[in-house]
Amino acid sequence: MAPQRPLSVKIVGGGIAGLTAAIALRQAGHNVEVLERSSFANEYGAGIGLGPNAVKILRSFGLCPQKDARANKWLQSSSIKADTMEVIRKEWIECESRLGAPMLVAHRVDLHSALKRHAVSEDGPGIPAVLRNQVKVVLFEPETGLIHLEDGTVEHADLIIAADGVRSSAASIMNGIECPATLTTTTQIRFMISTERILNDPVTAPLLNDGPNDAGFYVSPGREGYLVRYPCRESTLQNFGLYTLADPKHTDKQEWKFPMDREYLREKMCGFSPVLLRLCDLAPEISLWRLPGRKPIAKFQRGKMVAIGDAAHPMHPHRGQGAVSSIEDAATLGVLFNGSAEPSIATWTVEEKLQLFGDIRRKRVSAIQIMSEVPLFEDTMAAKKMELMQYLPESELPGELNIHTPCEEGSPSL
Repeated sequence: MAPQRPLSVKIVGGGIAGLTAAIALRQAGHNVEVLERSSFANEYGAGIGLGPNAVKILRSFGLCPQKDARANKWLQSSSIKADTMEVIRKEWIECESRLGAPMLVAHRVDLHSALKRHAVSEDGPGIPAVLRNQVKVVLFEPETGLIHLEDGTVEHADLIIAADGVRSSAASIMNGIECPATLTTTTQIRFMISTERILNDPVTAPLLNDGPNDAGFYVSPGREGYLVRYPCRESTLQNFGLYTLADPKHTDKQEWKFPMDREYLREKMCGFSPVLLRLCDLAPEISLWRLPGRKPIAKFQRGKMVAIGDAAHPMHPHRGQGAVSSIEDAATLGVLFNGSAEPSIATWTVEEKLQLFGDIRRKRVSAIQIMSEVPLFEDTMAAKKMELMQYLPESELPGELNIHTPCEEGSPSL
């Protein structure tokens, strides 16, 4: 069944969620416009994880993350004490045989570029999406499908998708109360170093003894934070993220991201091995990100409008599910608004399909949000079981990625 009538779809926000939704709705047979407030001239970001669930969705759209976004397979991870460099555990990540796709890691800029190419390409199913840059939306009218722009113009859509990120007003509009995302006390200090530079430095070269596709989790003394490292961009770059509590001098700032100097990074890595401290000298650029958060909201949709990605469910990166959940959101919309979908829903109204979207997605992503609050190496169920079971019974909770084979049995815990 072809769609009875192609819908006019306006997607507000051209990040990973918005561009993936543009591909999904374009391939479902609709006329898609993406309204992005930036010019895309200076895209930034760091490494992001793409779980097997996301990889399978992207492949179904005709996008191969390894070929089109230079993504790496995540082959092995090592848990290491940051002070002594004692290897606690090594794990082989094996997803493909069980879940039908590998665990990948990519540079956000590379993934974003690949999504943009697929959204606007003349090749592939559907009418190419139209990308409009430097367009700022100031007001949504969900019931009427109207969007008010900063220049005073008003535009109409059959379907509005709010994919405008963590600072979006969409959640407040959906729920009829103010519920903005807020900055938490957790920060991530990010930097990237070329694999070649690490290997050419005699102090840091041992970090990659297991090869450039190995990932490392370096747990600080006292377990108050940890440094994560994994490869991206076909193993030519190593992505680093240091999770730590925010200093009081930063909690007063309204900025969510700002540059940081080497001495501050060295201070936050106090007690780490000289091998890891040497990274402070090699990093060409260091930035501090304050991590936003929000408790799960009751509604993702209202009238002809739906919120997806960070606009709906911002989450900590501890479980690497932010981008993955955005991709799942987009794929769900693509299925619901595809004319070849289940005949019983193919003729539903936009409002009815969005209600079903909320029913499908809210419980799952709310559980993932809560799970993502728990740092790595902590017991998620022990910390959050009662909170999680407000959304899903224990038997239906999303599983951890426990599909690896330890290289050492009976190794001591962190």
